[in-house]
Amino acid sequence: MEKSFFEKFIEEEKRIFEELNEIDEFQKSQNVFHCRYIVKPFADRKAYYQIVDETARKYILQWVLGEDPYPEWGYEVKLFKKDVEKIIKRRDNFEKTISLMKNS
Repeated sequence: MEKSFFEKFIEEEKRIFEELNEIDEFQKSQNVFHCRYIVKPFADRKAYYQIVDETARKYILQWVLGEDPYPEWGYEVKLFKKDVEKIIKRRDNFEKTISLMKNS
C-alpha cells in the first residue's frame, strides 16, 4: 500500500532533521557556529533555521525545517551573532543536562 502524503511528509522531516542534527553535532565538535541551527517556536509548531552566512555583526539564517517558516522572519533572516550564539549555547546546555540525567 502506498504511503499517504502525511507519512511521506513525516519521513522527509525526520530525514532532514537527522541530517541537520549530524551537521550541528560536527560543527559543535569543531567549536564553530556556522551551519548550526536554532529553533523558533510559534503557535503550535516550530521553525528550524540554519546559519548559512555571516556579516561582521550578524548571522544570516535560512529556514530549513518545519511546517512553515516563522511569519516575522520568513525564509531568511539576519540576527545578531550574540543572540544566535546565546540560543545555541542554551540548547547545548539543555542537551547536556538531559544527557547527564539519563546517565545518572
